[in-house]
Amino acid sequence: MSVRQYSGVLSNQSIDWFISQPETIAAKARINEKLANTDVAAMNNSISEHFTVPLTSTVRIELLEIMGLQLSSRTSIPMRWIAGDTLAHHDVGSSHFSDTYLVYLTSSPGNLVIDGVAYPIERGYGYVFSEGLIHETVGTVTTTATAEPRLLLGPISDIGFLVGAAGFYYPGGTTVYIRQAAVGQVIAYSIDQVNWNEMFWASYIQNTDTAAGVLTIEFITDITIDATIGGNNGYLVCASDNIQIGSRILKPDGTRPVITIEGVTNYPGFIRNGTGDGGGGGGQNGYNNIFVMNLEIRSAGVTDLENGGGWFGQGHFGNNTTAASNVFVNCQSTGIVTNNS
Repeated sequence: MSVRQYSGVLSNQSIDWFISQPETIAAKARINEKLANTDVAAMNNSISEHFTVPLTSTVRIELLEIMGLQLSSRTSIPMRWIAGDTLAHHDVGSSHFSDTYLVYLTSSPGNLVIDGVAYPIERGYGYVFSEGLIHETVGTVTTTATAEPRLLLGPISDIGFLVGAAGFYYPGGTTVYIRQAAVGQVIAYSIDQVNWNEMFWASYIQNTDTAAGVLTIEFITDITIDATIGGNNGYLVCASDNIQIGSRILKPDGTRPVITIEGVTNYPGFIRNGTGDGGGGGGQNGYNNIFVMNLEIRSAGVTDLENGGGWFGQGHFGNNTTAASNVFVNCQSTGIVTNNS
């Protein structure tokens, strides 16, 4: 099985119920605030707001009868408001899964493209597709440079946990470990240092429960990003507050993990936290409480920064008139800084 398409997955009453929930309304306000500070005409990626709502027995029955999705053990369901086109990616989650499930609760211009085939983004339309299939959305920003947010149930796995673009979607208090066995081999991640998964780029980092503390990304080996591993997309994207990148302590030998950027021209920088001029001239605001600790970035070969880039922080890092506590501690970069960087 590759792709299944459904119409009328949920009744109008169920869709209206989702739209009227306080969690949905609050998340819509947050994404509208982001859009107000974004130059939509210059958007090259989507912006989104993840949240959850309680799962009713009626919705469980409708999802099971139409899509075959069994959620009897779930008490809530992941949701997302999203605006703009999503880049081509395959879904990842907190563990292995077989299929991605999503249902559009509002309509939008443009199409969902799965494995090269275009499908409509229409209220009540649902899609199921196999893990690993490349997909994206295109044409959702109109010629008048507007990007109306669209509401999704999911995307979720076949057992109901959140999946999405490459990255790490975990609650505060979680540590994600990153390693690379040797230069040229895949970079992998784990939350238990037993089960390892290939890391894909650009990787989004979202703390799904900021009240539970900080989500930590820790490097247990040096890594090398080159033209085949990561390339110009070899960076991390902060998608929430309360994120720590790097360990609070040095390695046992007193050194820091080294991130080498090798043979990558026009590299944008290792961490994105906001873009453009979020103070009113467009762009996306940065997030708060982003801690970058005890890391070193080296450049090798024919490697340089894009215009306005930075080895650690991309241009406009922490861009927000109210951003607070974005801190770099004991970090060093050796690459040449040019091109308005």
